[in-house]
Amino acid sequence: MTSLEDTVRWSARADKVADPLEFYQQNYAGISRGKLAAIDATFYDLLRRKNLLSYVPVIQEHRDFGDPLRYYQEHYRGMTRGELAREDPSFYKRLREDDLLKKIPVKKRRFGNNPLRYYQEHYTGMTRGKLKQKDPSLYNALWNKNLLEKVPAEPGWRNIGQDPLGYYNQHYKGMTRGALAEKDRSLYKTLRDQDLIKCVPRIPRKYGNDAMEYYEKRCAGWSRSQLRRRKRGLYDRLSREGLLFLIPA
Repeated sequence: MTSLEDTVRWSARADKVADPLEFYQQNYAGISRGKLAAIDATFYDLLRRKNLLSYVPVIQEHRDFGDPLRYYQEHYRGMTRGELAREDPSFYKRLREDDLLKKIPVKKRRFGNNPLRYYQEHYTGMTRGKLKQKDPSLYNALWNKNLLEKVPAEPGWRNIGQDPLGYYNQHYKGMTRGALAEKDRSLYKTLRDQDLIKCVPRIPRKYGNDAMEYYEKRCAGWSRSQLRRRKRGLYDRLSREGLLFLIPA
């Protein structure tokens, strides 16, 4: 039986372009939001940022399935793993924990290795926003393969392109997160969703662009412990930038 402690976490997944919803069904099917947040906070935050938490139950369900394979044959005979995961996540989780999923037939991913072709055959002309609401798995597959630019955007959408950080540096370089959120909410959200917002400063840098230069001018000769006591902010910044080794011990 596979325990939750042994489950592969999102950050350690082998497939780096895995669809988040399929990863949830394969590894956490039936697990409630609260428990998921405690077990795999990184994955929970990803689902939250991509507006996919609605696919995760609020409360975990508990049922006695008896003999799981017999229960499957009586209630879901012939149903594939993916269909079963969507229909009955708790039962799917029980089969996974008992290492019985190999007894359930597998169906190939409905859009295979060509999500763009699937989009063109089933949703051609649909905008990105509507596609994300209608078929989030396909939307994420297109996003993971950098194919969203082939899907029309909503009217008035600006082409931030595949390099939103480059767009920020070209148009708003140096602007803080708060100011950017007020000035260009769409770009701010894109940077946040792609985990790039960390590259945007929170507030104007207190110690200038060169923290070590600031130390040499204002605090020359201070030891690390003195710097930590007297200018904790500068100490923390030098630590983040890997420069503390230059300060006397």
